[in-house]
Formats: sequence, structure tokens, C-alpha cells
Amino acid sequence: MLRIVDPYKPFSRSRLWEYQRLYFEEAGIDAWKDGVVPHYITSNRFTARAYAEIVFAFLRDVARQQVTSDEPLYILELGGGSGRFAYHFLTCLETCCDEAGFTVPHFRYVLTDLAQKNVDFWMQHDRLKPFVERQWLDVARFDATADDTIHLLYAGVSLQAGTCHQPLILIGNYFFDSIPQELFYVEDHELYSCKVALCAEGNMKDTTSFTLPDLQLRYVYKKCRSGYFTEKEFNKILSRYKEQFEASHVLFPHTGLRCLERLRSFSSKGFMLLSCDKGQHRLEGLDNMPAPQPVNHGSFSLNVNYHAIRFFYEQQGALSLFPPHGYTGINVACLLSLEDAEKYSETRSAYQRSVSDLGPDDFFTLKKHFEKFIDTMSIAHLLAHFRLSHYDARFFKQCTAHLITLLPQASEDEKAAVRAMAAQIWKGYYFIGESQDLAFDLGIICYEISYYKDAIFYFGKSMKNYPDVAAPLFFNLAACHYQLREDDRAWQYLQKTLALDPAHEPAQLLLQEMGR
Repeated sequence: MLRIVDPYKPFSRSRLWEYQRLYFEEAGIDAWKDGVVPHYITSNRFTARAYAEIVFAFLRDVARQQVTSDEPLYILELGGGSGRFAYHFLTCLETCCDEAGFTVPHFRYVLTDLAQKNVDFWMQHDRLKPFVERQWLDVARFDATADDTIHLLYAGVSLQAGTCHQPLILIGNYFFDSIPQELFYVEDHELYSCKVALCAEGNMKDTTSFTLPDLQLRYVYKKCRSGYFTEKEFNKILSRYKEQFEASHVLFPHTGLRCLERLRSFSSKGFMLLSCDKGQHRLEGLDNMPAPQPVNHGSFSLNVNYHAIRFFYEQQGALSLFPPHGYTGINVACLLSLEDAEKYSETRSAYQRSVSDLGPDDFFTLKKHFEKFIDTMSIAHLLAHFRLSHYDARFFKQCTAHLITLLPQASEDEKAAVRAMAAQIWKGYYFIGESQDLAFDLGIICYEISYYKDAIFYFGKSMKNYPDVAAPLFFNLAACHYQLREDDRAWQYLQKTLALDPAHEPAQLLLQEMGR
């Protein structure tokens, strides 16, 4: 029996958002382990590199227009989650800065999230520590629905209204879709507010025991009064929707816009926003939309109304950049809410190259296509895709089994290229506790192409990431040392193998071969 567990109320005040908030706060990094909450499309190296190219171009524009300041230019990532995007971004930006032909303005990247567990995870992650030591990275807990101050835990300073005199860079990937939005319905040029009730099967009285996948949404509609929001600019956008649409549900990102406005108050110089998510930026793309049904994946997600964000800031003189050809899986927005935004020509050119010409959405579309044909690919095909993806660890995991079958016929040049590929994949890997052991797989690959010292290195990393060591890992280490004629070390690892698995036949055979 379906019963109401949360009565009808405005969409933005539904308990749906409370469940969302609690999920992220309680799950912490577990939300991203093994893909419970999708994040690959916004956290891969291709996307991070595209952002780094745009931000580097922005820094070049700033350097060209301003006298160098001792104050850092802050790059604020909203909803940083696992921290994987930040790591990829900073490594790519580091390469850009190391090769720069100009004095790069001092900057500081600030990872923020609602969940304190995520902040704690970042602070102990080995991959992020070098950037903290370089004073390129800081961290902070930030509630985008309410906070008007960001306290940097390493620097010990607070960012708030009026504290910054450099433009801000804001990054919000899969951010605006996960904070409260309001929902409206337009029919025959009349505007209605949508109230939602949450329903679930069963007779339980304890509504806290429900999870997001248990819930179904029911809507009722009430004709809107004029001036629904206190912000006149928001109401102007709603009026435009009322005039333009025949029949459509419209999500309105009022919480996101209010967050952006609070952050804009931090700096007298304005901001650049980079954001990718599912969502339309064209007015016509918002018409004839059905009532939203949140996509459940531990948390839930909705589409983002990029048109409202774009229109709100364009009315104030901002410049917005979107792909001219639409999108398939992810839309990438660049908003320049700055004085004389047109002067940021390097930034606009970088967006054209890194998003419009061949961007994150194109890469993801190609990757999904390539996945269907992994078993038909040659080593040359695989290496080409790794280079295209900037050595993507996820693609490596998907093709490991097939790659192993190709290695016995590989040429020496191909083996050397595979070895170099493995090094690049590991260099860009950010561990979040996934069940699939990347280091172990890299070790197997290097063993198969006779790079035994490399294999030992990766097996050692596997042991560190997954301390509950299984017999196969010890045996592989033994085999590597045996191939290197380091029989004493090989014997030690064989003893450890047999201690865990006395019936391990390959270990027994290797002992016999060694004459021990």
C-alpha cells in the first residue's frame, strides 16, 4: 500500500533534500567508492585537463590586465566530493605553470564540501599533500545552502564579503543538481508552483527509515502569485518562461544562484564559473518537459537549468560560453561575471579549444563507443585511446584482461610503450578505496612484458592500498624476484604465500624449480 511519508510542500522544501544531505554527510567517501554516486564523467583526467587549460588561460588574462598582487587568486571547488577532480586539475595546471612563458599570478585552490568526512579524507590523502606544501591547495567545509564564510583550514584565514581583491574562479561539477531547486509548471502561459509529496510502500511510521530508492513523488499544482521570489531578477526569469512556454515543468536553481551571489560578494573583481552537469542552456530546450523523477544512485540527481543561471548573469553584463552544438551526456558552462568580460580573450580561446572543438562531452561519447569494441582493439588502438584520455585509469581497468591476451605477441617497442603507459596511469591515479586493485593489475601487465622491477613497484603499492594481502600478491612478488635472480627474496615471498595458502600449487612448483 502506497502511503504519504512527507506531505505536499514546495519542491525545494521537500524532505527529499534532507535525505540527500544526510546521505552525503553519513556516507562520506563511500558515496564514490565503486561508482555508487556517478562521478567519472566530471572527475576524469580529460575533463580536468580541459578545465586546467581554461583556468591557465584565465590566469594569463589576469596577468596581462593587472599589476601582480601578493594576494592569491582563489579557485573554489564547490561540492568537491572525493577530491579526485581537484587532484587531476592541479596536476594538469602544474604542467601548464611549469611551462609558462609569463609570471603566473599566485593562486590557491580551495576544496570545499558539505560533508566533514570528505574534508577529513582530503587532509590525509598522500596525493594532495604536495599541493598543500606548495600552498596551492587548502580545504574547507562549506554548506552551499547557507554559509556566507569559507574558513581555510590550512591557511587559517576566512573568505567572506569584501575580503578578496582578485577575481574568483568557481568550479561546480555535479553541484547545482544536488542542492535544492524550486519547481514550476507552465500551461497556456499561466505559471503554477509545484508541490510534492513523498510516498512509499508499507505502513512504517518511522519516516527516517526510508531511503531514496524507496520513495515515489506525487505532484499538485497551485497557480502562482506574482513575485514568488524576493529577488526581482528571479521573478523576471519566471515571467519569461510564462510567456514562452506552452506546457512544461521548469526547475529553477534559486539555491545555486543565491550561493553564487554570496560568493560573488567575496570579491570586488567578480568571478568565472566553470560547471558541468546535465542541463539545458537554451530556452527552447526547457519547453515540454515532464515532471522530474529524480535519478537514484545512493543520492539522487536532477537536471540543471543552466538557462536561468546564464540569463540571470547576462542581464548584469556577464559573458556566457556554452558548446554551440548542444550536448549528449554532459554540458560544460563557462560564465564570466567580470568587468570587461570581453577582454578575457585567452579564456574564450581556451574554452573554444578545450570544450567546443573537442570537449569532455565528446570524450565521454567516444569512450562509451570504444567500450563496446575493447575486445577487437590492438595494442596500437589501446595506446591511442590512453593518450586521448590522458591515461585514464578507468579505461585501463576495463581493458586489462584483453590487453594481457595481446602482450605475448607484442613487439619490444610496444612493450616499452605499454610500460610508459602504465607509469602515466599510475602517476594520475587518485585512490579512493575502490574494490578493483589498479596497482595489482599494473603489476601483472609489467610482469607479462618482463619489466619485473616495475611490477615489484606496483605490487608494493597494492600491498599499501589493500593491506589484507592475499596469497596471489605474495606469489607474484616471489615470481618477480625469481626472474631477477634474487632467490632469497623469492623464497621469502613463497613462504608467505604458502603460509596463507598451503595448497598454492604455483608456489609449490616454483619452490621445486628453485631446488628448495
